[in-house]
Amino acid sequence: ADSLLGVSCVVLLLVIRHFKDAKFSQDSRLPPRARKVIEGIWWTFATARNAIAVLVCAVTAAILLNNNMNPFALTDEVQGGMPPFKLPNFTVDIFDEGKNATVHMNFVDIMRSLGAGIPIIALLSILESVAIAKAFAKGKSLDSTQEMLAIGICNLMGSFVSAYPGTGSFSRTAINNNSGVRTPMGGVFTGAIVIMALVFMAPYFKYIPKASLSAIIITAVIFMVHYQDVPAMWRTNRVDLLPFAATFIVSFVLGLEYGIIVGVVISLALLMYEHARPQIKVSKKQTISGIPYVLVSPDRTVLYPSSMYATNKITKALPDTKDGSPRFIVYDGIHINVVDYTTSIAFKSLSDNFSKQQATLIYINLKPSVADALQGAGPTDFHCCKSDKELDSLISAACFGSDANPALFRGANPGCEDAS
Repeated sequence: ADSLLGVSCVVLLLVIRHFKDAKFSQDSRLPPRARKVIEGIWWTFATARNAIAVLVCAVTAAILLNNNMNPFALTDEVQGGMPPFKLPNFTVDIFDEGKNATVHMNFVDIMRSLGAGIPIIALLSILESVAIAKAFAKGKSLDSTQEMLAIGICNLMGSFVSAYPGTGSFSRTAINNNSGVRTPMGGVFTGAIVIMALVFMAPYFKYIPKASLSAIIITAVIFMVHYQDVPAMWRTNRVDLLPFAATFIVSFVLGLEYGIIVGVVISLALLMYEHARPQIKVSKKQTISGIPYVLVSPDRTVLYPSSMYATNKITKALPDTKDGSPRFIVYDGIHINVVDYTTSIAFKSLSDNFSKQQATLIYINLKPSVADALQGAGPTDFHCCKSDKELDSLISAACFGSDANPALFRGANPGCEDAS
């Protein structure tokens, strides 16, 4: 009976949803005013289809129950009335099965028993709420901080009426969206209806079949499946399918909250890997006078996650020479916007190591702030050029000793800041 009722409700709700915006054709013989009234009545009926389905099923179950027939699994009895407005309880009495006795716990004991669950529950709640908001934002801007503040205020005020901790819910949000809710005012109406239901209608909730509620949730959530996103991700960036698949599988097996946290962790790991592995182009060049050098060009800012990778890449690019002639590595910093302490120290060690191997690390196209940071780490030699002409002059000075200002090789920085 439950299966039959559930399937019937699903089919009926989907059919009504499909024809919700149906209108009379222009060839209809009905007067325009009558058509408008009928279309308005149908739209109202279709929008309120979830409430009507619950009402019809509840009335049917009540009639059958009064005739000593109970073919459906019904909702448990709900205690009516409003909870008292009071300060939240900071102590609790619980039954300890191990001790077979009631144990009194103060606030410190409660916090200690929850342990790491406190920040984890808060994090999962925020992630779930933000994920729901993004799913229904439909391209509009979303302020995650505002979502966090709303959750905090709701739970803070709810504690004074003994409310359950409240966050977002995919199923309830989907039902709201499916019922035509479009603005935050929907929450005001929902809250008012819940209050009236608790005060006046609580005794009748026990007649609502669970199958009808399940049908409403199914018909609301089923349209949240965006299967078209999968081929789109395959065409754009196939790596995005990894957190997508992991989130789907874990949510299906363990629950939504675990799926969200797994998806976030995998996404963060992929993001960190992307930052730790910048694209570094290595090419062999020559100066105007024909002196060879290796040009290293990263495609983005190198910070501490990628500093070791970048320095290893530069070290491997150092050419081998059997005659002991000078070797030059030119580091193009045109895409470098900022340098942190770890990166500065890594490049200092790289420069000092090159000096011991009769190799020279030269910077070009550095921003003044970046040059100051790299020089501030205190490398033995710091060579920086502003243009290819200065680079040619500097390399020529190293090879021939007379074609350029020798101050370039005493730690001066004429190419990135004023120096004599």
